Amino acid sequence: MNSPYIDVMINFPKQIRRMKKAQLTVFAMFWLSFSNAQILFTPSGLTGASTNSNVGIGTDAPQVKLEVKGTGDQWILVNHGNVGGLRIQSSNSDRVNVLYRELSTDFVTLRAGHDYGELKFIAGGANSERMRIDSDGNIGIGTKDPQSRLDVQSTQNGKSLRLLGDNLDLDFHIGHNGTSHGFYWRYKGTGSGNLNDLELWSNNQNGNDLMVYKVHQDGNIFFQQNLGIGTESLGSHQLAVEGSIGAREIKVEVGPNWSDFVFYDEYKLRTLEEVEQHINEKGYLPEIPSKEEVTENGINLGEMNAKLLQKIEELTLYLIEQNKQNQAQQGQLKAQSEMIEQLKNEVFSLKNK
Repeated sequence: MNSPYIDVMINFPKQIRRMKKAQLTVFAMFWLSFSNAQILFTPSGLTGASTNSNVGIGTDAPQVKLEVKGTGDQWILVNHGNVGGLRIQSSNSDRVNVLYRELSTDFVTLRAGHDYGELKFIAGGANSERMRIDSDGNIGIGTKDPQSRLDVQSTQNGKSLRLLGDNLDLDFHIGHNGTSHGFYWRYKGTGSGNLNDLELWSNNQNGNDLMVYKVHQDGNIFFQQNLGIGTESLGSHQLAVEGSIGAREIKVEVGPNWSDFVFYDEYKLRTLEEVEQHINEKGYLPEIPSKEEVTENGINLGEMNAKLLQKIEELTLYLIEQNKQNQAQQGQLKAQSEMIEQLKNEVFSLKNK
């Protein structure tokens, strides 16, 4: 029986048989090796020998075991139906798999080796690790031991994390899965003029977003909801404080019903007898809350100051009236004194006649 080499030679055209023996031998070896395996296709059907022991595609001087050199943005295409895969594996089976799959949704999978299970990103030097993803899925930037889903550590002063957008509203959510429950900070890049607000919003259980507060770029803070300091019992107050408040000055703005109405002509001032009767019956001044009312409801500072001023103004009217009465009485006493003196003089004159 003829050998495969003789069969090849017999069936080739005459012009092929005229090729050099070494060329035909190489060609026959390629033909026989690919007859039972996948075929290697090259431009114009050409193959050549590299200048060293490495394999090169697009270069005859490969510098590593396999070097692919091309132009454009597509150098290697791995395709197997709907799944393409590339495996990088060392002798001890530690490997990194890079998988690409194109079905209803495109995705890229970068899978770490099964022994260590960590991905390291190195830049700026062989030992300059910049980022790591550990086997738990934690991402560390500036740290090799991330303790949370995103752990950023910096060794320099300055801005370590930035979230920027050009005239955009940027949200940062903290809460349950999705965005229906929790909180989020919003950088208000649109619709805030030049204030560039930082806002804290709440996703409450009713599904309504409520703004908690906002901070202008000038540093001023504006609360949109009620605030409790030292207490969660807010009642109907916008600000509830459990404890003392220290201040050098407090300004209370009141409504139009200030106590100057006491001096109006139509104001009916109680007589002192009426005031005395009210005190005897109830134990406190008219228009002033009782001890029980203050204990239960507290006092409105502006309203109470107005009521106290009302009583001071009423006292002023009483004093003015009393002063008038005193002046009238003094006039009467003076007239009576002058009359008495005149009578004394007349009596003295009669006695001396």
